Amino acid sequence: MATPFAGRPAHEDEAAAPPPSPAAPSAAIAAQVAMPDSLAFDLPAALWAALPAALAVAALSWLVLQRQGLSRDRLAVLVGLRLAALLALALLLARPMIVQNRTKPRSDELAVLVDCSESMSISDTETSASAAPPGEAAGTRYRRSLEMMRNTLQPMARDNGWTLRPILFSREPQLASGQQLAEASPNGPATDLATAILFALSSAPVAPLAVIALTDGAANETTRNRHALNGLIDAGSPFFAVGLGSDKNRPSLTLHEAHGPRTAVPQQAFRISADLEAVGDSEVPAFDLLLLRDGNMHEVRRVPAFSGGRYWTESFSVTETEPGLRNYTIQLAPPAATPEAGNSASGTAREKSAITTPVLRTSHQVRVNQEDAVRILFVQGALTWDYKFIGRALKGDPSLRVTGLSRTARTSIFRQNVETGTELLDGFPTRIEQLAPFRVVVLSNLRPGDLTEAQQNLLARFVSEMGGGLLMLGGGSTFDATWAGSRLEQLLPVTIDPAAGGESVHPPFRVELAPEAVLSPVFQIAATPAESAAAWARLPTFTEYGVVARAKAGAQVWATHSFDSGPDGKRILLASQYYGAGISAVLTVQNFWRWRMLKDADVRQFDRFWQQFFRYLGQSAREEISIQSSNTDLRPRVPLQFIIDQAERPEQHKEKAPESGERPDAPAAGASEQPNMKNKSPQSGPAHAAGTAAAGSGDGEVSYVVRLTGVRDGKETVVLEQQAPLAPGRSVPFRFQVAEAGPYVISVLSPQGQLVARRTLEVREVNRELQRTARDMENLRQWSGITRGEAYTEESAPSASELARRLLTRREEADRSQIVRKPLGVNMWIMAALLGLLGAEWVLRKRWLSGSGPQVT
Repeated sequence: MATPFAGRPAHEDEAAAPPPSPAAPSAAIAAQVAMPDSLAFDLPAALWAALPAALAVAALSWLVLQRQGLSRDRLAVLVGLRLAALLALALLLARPMIVQNRTKPRSDELAVLVDCSESMSISDTETSASAAPPGEAAGTRYRRSLEMMRNTLQPMARDNGWTLRPILFSREPQLASGQQLAEASPNGPATDLATAILFALSSAPVAPLAVIALTDGAANETTRNRHALNGLIDAGSPFFAVGLGSDKNRPSLTLHEAHGPRTAVPQQAFRISADLEAVGDSEVPAFDLLLLRDGNMHEVRRVPAFSGGRYWTESFSVTETEPGLRNYTIQLAPPAATPEAGNSASGTAREKSAITTPVLRTSHQVRVNQEDAVRILFVQGALTWDYKFIGRALKGDPSLRVTGLSRTARTSIFRQNVETGTELLDGFPTRIEQLAPFRVVVLSNLRPGDLTEAQQNLLARFVSEMGGGLLMLGGGSTFDATWAGSRLEQLLPVTIDPAAGGESVHPPFRVELAPEAVLSPVFQIAATPAESAAAWARLPTFTEYGVVARAKAGAQVWATHSFDSGPDGKRILLASQYYGAGISAVLTVQNFWRWRMLKDADVRQFDRFWQQFFRYLGQSAREEISIQSSNTDLRPRVPLQFIIDQAERPEQHKEKAPESGERPDAPAAGASEQPNMKNKSPQSGPAHAAGTAAAGSGDGEVSYVVRLTGVRDGKETVVLEQQAPLAPGRSVPFRFQVAEAGPYVISVLSPQGQLVARRTLEVREVNRELQRTARDMENLRQWSGITRGEAYTEESAPSASELARRLLTRREEADRSQIVRKPLGVNMWIMAALLGLLGAEWVLRKRWLSGSGPQVT
């Protein structure tokens, strides 16, 4: 999409030429701004008429008083006092005024407020050809506002030598560039027009020429309206608005994020779900939800009609038969407009219940793998002994298959154990589909120059989106300082030491397991935990390791150096962390294979560790325990239900097939519906919750902990904690209710306290942004009327030249309103002066005439 504006005068790139005539009045405005306070008269004719009369009265008084024998000096004093009094009365008759010009200096900028709240995502016209990003309907109000900027405001600014200062606003306003406007999504949670106006007035040293708002006018934050109106009046900046949208209030139906497992096993059912939100008081007609599998229709679900707003989840049960990477898309088919009775015959179809659909589709990828096959891609910068001995360790488990990719020279690679002749033929994968067959990627003896930025981003997607495992293995040559700040470092559970790098020999040290590793099944390499701990203590000493700075927040440190310390304790040798849907890990011991070569070492323990560790990395996203939605209405104060499901083991698939008609989310046969719960703190956290978890009994049952936490200010607070007895192939409903809207997290923990499943959900109130979707022209007209601006519908908006003319006219009217005229009429001081003049003349005349002859009255 073309950039709708430039952040400098629009004519700056053109040949120097005088601006057209519409800009001429701005010179008059500038002159008016510089005009000082002055004296003026409302009736200047009264002053000019009174002056001759006053002079005539003064002359007659001179002649009369002269006949009475007064000297010239006394005549001058008496006539002067009488003339001064007459002139004062003449001034009062002319109504003198002090004219004060309060007009403040203004720039040649136009502050353009662009509404990016969620109501602007509505597409309620078919006339726009504006391109929209994926997932956003074409012709939305927001896209049409950008068209208005490009087609009207930009030419107007160019022709008049003005500058556009665009401001994106929803709840919080911000200055925006052209690229930011084009890339922005209209998804703001509220519309606060007043705060945006105050920001436009305060974000520049001089008030703008005018404030122009491109919005639907449906403001739902009004606490600062009075301050914004006073600010516009005080600045003298008129408010212009273009109201986008329809005058008809229509319900809206929005499709939100899709959910599902990252990996699945053939012949095992799983669920793909999506959140939907309906807003409005009108009836939402029945509509279809489509599930597309790799772009092809897979299932159609009919959602019946309902009234009022709701936020809920719809899910589809899916079973795959073949391995591969599958892309599932849930698409909303908007309800068709139904013709009113009596209109179908004439061919006029009027909408009985029109509906707005801002977002029409959402997608989710699932990797389907055979349960008995975990492929490992071992990438090394040069041939190492690690690949050889790890390969030997995994030979004892046929379900773990290693494929090697080694660089033997700058331009040559060596492939080992590839499954097809073309696999990895061009070296390290460059597409996500090429990484899909593997569950774990091992990087050994690599430098940043060995992986491009695109390949590092590919690894990030492999771990976070596809649930893959990543292991970085080696010593000082692998954990080199040149990795610091790279994309790959963001995946790792540790930060790279900026001073690290190069091979170096250290005093002999041992590998010490952390207490968490002693309890973890991954590190149980002997028959009993005690024997396993003793076996780890007998490991040989090592002399080389890669130095890392510290563990990241949320990382799990499994093993440390026996005595060397870093900034946060003993140096880290083995650590891992969850990264998105997958796991990343580091093993910083150089030549860890020496363990297998120890004279009295038990080779089976070395092999068992690597088999278990790769299964831990490779099955991170298998989701043996999954949390599935149950078509729940996700609102506060409404009972919510999710399904905690433990997948069947491979041998169960071979022994029996699922019975026809059995629901995937139903509890296993014989499962009890009685709760078996343990509430940690029923009243704790941001909301009070109550819930039940159905329990069952049978072989292989294990008691897991299901925990509900509320997220506030980035911190999780436990709301509810329950025991959930699970067994392979059994589903347990988890029911709860919260009092407050907001984000929540459902976590499932193993009996050892390890996190095995986690799902984030958002409980929402009815979306007030879409509760009233009609544009509010009355609100915009009130703003413009008080500030001497204008408001238009998008259909009646004037052309660029006409808008410039109206803007300047309104601006001059606003400037004239800033000129204050204060009357200097009758007041105490003027009356005192007038009476003083008349009194002084009378007293002097009486005194001087009494001593010079007959008195004249």
